[in-house]
Amino acid sequence: MSDGPERIADRMIGIEQIGGVVFSVSGERLFFSAIGPSNDRGVARSRIGLCHWGSGHWRWLTDGTAWDFQRLPSPEGERLLFFRRRAQGLSLAILPLDGGEPTLFDLGKRNVTGAAWHPEGRRVALTMRTVTESPELSALPRVRTSRQSDSAGHVAMFDSEHGILETIHEEGREISAPAWSASGEQLLFIRRSEGKGEPPLFDLLSIDFTDAPRVLLSAASIGSPRPSPVDSTVALRRGPTDGSSNEIVIVDLEGGPVRTVGGELDRPLSDPSWFDEGRRILVSVEDRGNSRLAWIDVSNGGARPLDSPVGASEFPVTDGSFRGACISNESASPPEIWGVDLASGSRRPLTSIQPSAPEGGWGVAEPFELETEDGTACTGWIVVPPVRKGPVGAMLRIGGGLHPMAGPVFSTDAQVLAARGIASLSFNVRGCGGCGAAMADASSIDRFGIPMRDSLRGIDTAVEEFPFLDAARFGLLGVSAGASLAAWIVGHTDRFRTAILDRGTYDLLSYALLSDSPWTVTRTFAANPVDSAPVLWSQSPLRIASRISIPLLLFHGAEDRRSPASQSESFYSALVNGSSELVIYPGAGHDFDDSPRASVRADRIRRIAVWSGKWLDSP
Repeated sequence: MSDGPERIADRMIGIEQIGGVVFSVSGERLFFSAIGPSNDRGVARSRIGLCHWGSGHWRWLTDGTAWDFQRLPSPEGERLLFFRRRAQGLSLAILPLDGGEPTLFDLGKRNVTGAAWHPEGRRVALTMRTVTESPELSALPRVRTSRQSDSAGHVAMFDSEHGILETIHEEGREISAPAWSASGEQLLFIRRSEGKGEPPLFDLLSIDFTDAPRVLLSAASIGSPRPSPVDSTVALRRGPTDGSSNEIVIVDLEGGPVRTVGGELDRPLSDPSWFDEGRRILVSVEDRGNSRLAWIDVSNGGARPLDSPVGASEFPVTDGSFRGACISNESASPPEIWGVDLASGSRRPLTSIQPSAPEGGWGVAEPFELETEDGTACTGWIVVPPVRKGPVGAMLRIGGGLHPMAGPVFSTDAQVLAARGIASLSFNVRGCGGCGAAMADASSIDRFGIPMRDSLRGIDTAVEEFPFLDAARFGLLGVSAGASLAAWIVGHTDRFRTAILDRGTYDLLSYALLSDSPWTVTRTFAANPVDSAPVLWSQSPLRIASRISIPLLLFHGAEDRRSPASQSESFYSALVNGSSELVIYPGAGHDFDDSPRASVRADRIRRIAVWSGKWLDSP
């Protein structure tokens, strides 16, 4: 018997979302953040924890009564800097790790985009932008300019001994990701490039406080700079962040040539970590739904992937030691922090943060192979309900992003379905990420048609391979770009009983004109969306909405800037069946998991549990 919606929602909301693991300089301690269940005001809490790598002992450092984020251990390891956001504004907090309460310094209405301790341990560099708000202006229209980003940024220096904040450099554009060189003589930061980069492009700059900033790398899609611990070089990830492939570039702060390494991996890469006194770099590689580690030799640029997957979503390491830590991301257990011995590859759990598993356990992801219509070999995953009696219905889950990746990872949506006795499927088909650039680009000539045909073939394969699946009880659950594909699919076939469309895009022309990330459409079709209106309309699910006869459940956040809520509103209005529902969450943006209102996530989970049970439970 499956669980009821309320019980499922309570269990899922109790799962902490762990992120941002950072080691102390000594490597003995690591700090992490967790977004967890709501406090007594119904607001999700964000708190910070401490874990000892050797013993595995862990504890909370903050109580979650405010939104605490970022974790920056001081160079000597005795203090932790973080930021605390409350309704009245932002504070910089410095917490003594030997006990006591944090000292708070008011930052007002500023937004901090990055912070970095100076190696001497007294000063902290902050990249910031100021938000202007007043009751008198709150009722005025939101003003847009011709620039995609009109937020001016500045670099400030905070003196932790005297609590003094001083602006040292101003930019007319957005800046972020400060980092000090090994000597502490240069400060690096990222600045958004001039103009409307598609996707947004950034510059890497260096400032030594005696002259104007120098541009070290310009107009590139880059990650956060990681200075070498021993010399005047910095490594950073370069390449698209859409799930295709990246490379690592090494920049000489003294003006030498820029070197490229790691490109042969042909996979999405994490930001790099320096290792072995600057001789090697360690990166996490997304490979066909699994996270693997790879060493990159700095001297010759050669890359050597490790054989075994680490099942991790983050992988910080300590400089000069073989200690690593990852956030486990395996299908049948919620995320925990694991310690990893990089010399032997062995892993062990360090934390036990999450609630216990439900009776019967979590659903487990099993792999299977499928073949596309052009003969390309792909991987599929099925999460099987832990308890089942007779044939079961199934939901095809399609992830977000331009190149979504499927893998054996813990998915709240998959576990909600499993608790209702419903299997879920996910595929790495043409157009997906994590399988190389050629695979990611394979659907560029037919944005929806190719992955649709591959997905339908994948369902055929799954039904043949897993006899307990009821072919007459299939649904679709798509998130963001996955919702757009799901809408396209149900507009072309009557194979499915229902579909859940979550924060999707259904009118490509209005998306290209109104979204904060129009490049996901304009890069595929044309730079000027108005000139390409007929093409965009031909590829818009809204055009075929009237064909859809099955019941749909649509979700959207009212404050979504990525895919505005009007996308779901117009699509819902175009439906001709009377069994669909549209849910708009006030105050929610594009990422529900980051919503400070825990009620948004809880309500979404309950509705998925009820809806999927209503349409897929019975033969």
